[in-house]
Amino acid sequence: MYPIRIPLALLLAGTIVGCSVALSLDDYEKVCDDADCRTCASAADCGAPPLCTVWTCEANVCQQRPAAPRSPCPLGVCDGDGACVGCINADDCGESTECGQWICGARICTRTFTAAGTPLSMQPNDCQTSQCDGKGNTSTVFDLQGTACATNGGKVCDGTGSCVECRSNADCTAPGSFCDVPSQTCFRCNDSQKNGDETDTDCGGQYCAQCAPGKACTKGGDCVSNFCVDGVCCNSSCTEPCKACNLIGSVGLCDAIPKYGEDLSYGNGQTCLHANNLACTGLGSCESTLGSPCVVNGDCASIHCADPDENGQKTCVKGPGDPCIQPTECYNNMCASGICPP
Repeated sequence: MYPIRIPLALLLAGTIVGCSVALSLDDYEKVCDDADCRTCASAADCGAPPLCTVWTCEANVCQQRPAAPRSPCPLGVCDGDGACVGCINADDCGESTECGQWICGARICTRTFTAAGTPLSMQPNDCQTSQCDGKGNTSTVFDLQGTACATNGGKVCDGTGSCVECRSNADCTAPGSFCDVPSQTCFRCNDSQKNGDETDTDCGGQYCAQCAPGKACTKGGDCVSNFCVDGVCCNSSCTEPCKACNLIGSVGLCDAIPKYGEDLSYGNGQTCLHANNLACTGLGSCESTLGSPCVVNGDCASIHCADPDENGQKTCVKGPGDPCIQPTECYNNMCASGICPP
C-alpha cells in the first residue's frame, strides 16, 4: 500500500485507474490497493511487468498495458492482449518448406510433413533427384541410367548420379561415332586422336581398324598381323629367346636384343636375366654372363670362353670391340685404348 496525497483539483480532473479514493477535510487521500497505483517518474520506476505486459508511466502513475503483438515469450509470442501463446498465425511457427508446412491452430504450432518420395518442384536436371523424406527433410536419389540430363556437357545419366556423354553407342549421334563405356565419352575412328578404346591413333580396340606393325596394342586382334608383342603390333610371334619387337630403330619387327642385354620374357614364360647369370648374345640366343665358368665359346654371351690370366679356370670373357680396363678382361689378355682388340 502506497498512501499518496493528491490535491482536489487533480482528483476532479479525471479518474485514476486502479486506485480507491478516501476524502478528508484538507484533501483526498488516495490509497493504492494494487501495483498499478505506484508513483513513477518514468516506466523504469515501475519494476518488472507481468508476462506479455509492459509498464507505462502516465500522470506519474504506473499503468499496465499489453505487450505488442509477437513480442517473444516462453510459449512463443504475445498475442497483443496480454497472453502468451504459441502463435498468432503460421508465420510465428517457422519457415514452411515443400517437405514440411507449419500450421497455427488454436494458437498452437503444428507441422505437417509431405509424403516420403515426393520430388521437389525445382530440380537441377543433374541426375540426382531431390525429394522429401517424410520427416520434413530432403534426401537425394540417383536417376536411372539412361535418363536424359543436361549438366557438365553431358546428356545421359550413368545411374550413379553423374550426367555423362554416353552409356551406349545409341547416345553418340555424330556419324561414325561410338561410346567408350569406361570413360563414358564418344569417339570416332577418323579424328586423328587416340581416344575411346583405341590402342593407337584411330586403330585397334573394338570398333576401329586393326593397327599396322609398330603401332601400340593390347592383344593380337588389335593388329593386322594378329601379333601383339612387347606392347606393339609385330611382324611375327617373336617367341625366340633374346628377340623383341620394341627395339629402337626396328619397332614392329622381331629383332635380336643387343649383346649383353636381358629378355624379361620369351617362349613359355622363360627369361634371360643377369640375376640368373644369363645375358643375350646379340644373335638371338641367351648364354652365360661375363665371369661365368665355361667350357666352350658357345657357353658365353660374349662367344668367348678363355683363361687369359692362365689360372687354370676358363670363364666367359670379353671379345673384340668390348670395352675394358684390365687386359685379363679380354679373351686375348690385351686391352688397348680401353677396347679389347681383335
